[in-house]
Amino acid sequence: MSVILKRRKIILAFFISVVVTTTIISLLMVPAYQSSVTIKINNQNPDVFSIPGLPFSKPGSDYYTTQYELLKSRSLAEKVIIKLNLDKN
Repeated sequence: MSVILKRRKIILAFFISVVVTTTIISLLMVPAYQSSVTIKINNQNPDVFSIPGLPFSKPGSDYYTTQYELLKSRSLAEKVIIKLNLDKN
């Protein structure tokens, strides 16, 4: 206990320097926002998209892959940005 009392100025200076440094660094950091989402793709009736004369593929064979690729498309992202005015934020 006597060692702590003897070195209290050094301990206090160290504590204050850590608090000040941490405060300055946290105020200068650019906030990084992260999110995640889960999207459920319901399998629709494939007859809606069938074109007479074209061979019909089994439901679900390419359906989910196609829907996933559509969700990743740049054009869909641009439509969402415009509709929600995200380019203004």
